[in-house]
Amino acid sequence: MGTKDSDSAQFGGVYIFDEKKSAAWLNTDIGNYDVITLTFSPNYASDYQLMAVVTNEVDTLIRTKVDITGWSEVLGNATIVGLAARGAVLAFPDDYNAANSEGTLFAAINTGSGMGDVYQIKLARAPLPSMAIDLDIGYDYQVRSIDISGLAVSGNTETCTLLAVPLPALKYTPALIAARSGYKILKNQPGNLRWRFFYHRISPASVKFM
Repeated sequence: MGTKDSDSAQFGGVYIFDEKKSAAWLNTDIGNYDVITLTFSPNYASDYQLMAVVTNEVDTLIRTKVDITGWSEVLGNATIVGLAARGAVLAFPDDYNAANSEGTLFAAINTGSGMGDVYQIKLARAPLPSMAIDLDIGYDYQVRSIDISGLAVSGNTETCTLLAVPLPALKYTPALIAARSGYKILKNQPGNLRWRFFYHRISPASVKFM
């Protein structure tokens, strides 16, 4: 369970309840952060990896916990400097492997102020930091930043398709879905990967990916 505190300079935490070991919630000591989202690795049954998007009200970090180790002891933090997330979604390609020190996943960030985006997260073994690469999904449309409320990934890392749901931003309507297909993610350059925008009469808040 991830928690956050609405008061300034007051933070939440991540708690685990294991009915086989204890009758109480165990604080995993993630640090002085509000937890925006918390998810299991797709292969949690074998790799025991938890991943969280957290904020200290200044920066946003993607942190990992593997089995009984502490947060970011195995894989380094990925930090988005100067961006405090209010909402986030993590999405994993089909070939995601927590045991791979060069694993890749994706994060959608909603700041509540239009400063979010979709990020490629390239993991690295601690003490090296993991990387958060801004994919600039509005680049071709003169939108520097855009809050994202939903994100899904299909396919393997290097050739996957991303589907993102932006919140209202600039000239775009609230019913906006962006999609991008087949690209070499490892060769990413801002504006090079051609997000396409599709307009549908639906509210982004109502979209759920399966």
